[in-house]
Amino acid sequence: MSDAVMEFYKVARRDKEIVGLLSGISDEAMFIRTAMELGREKGFVFTAEEAGAAISEFEVLIEHASNDDELTDFELEMVAAGAPTNTHSGGT
Repeated sequence: MSDAVMEFYKVARRDKEIVGLLSGISDEAMFIRTAMELGREKGFVFTAEEAGAAISEFEVLIEHASNDDELTDFELEMVAAGAPTNTHSGGT
């Protein structure tokens, strides 16, 4: 998993403004674009592919970012909703 995504998520999970912006997005592509923009604003640069990989491994991302803290409300909602397990529609 990308270090930049991980570090951005560590910051974002406790930032109410970022959580508010991201939690209102249901379209995955828009979520990724918005996360990339917000990440850049905070000094974290990562690709759409790296963000997509983090989404597909959301529970791992939470585990690494939370450092044994309690899950945030946003994280609980994401886990309860079932984070996507495959973000790539790659053809065969």
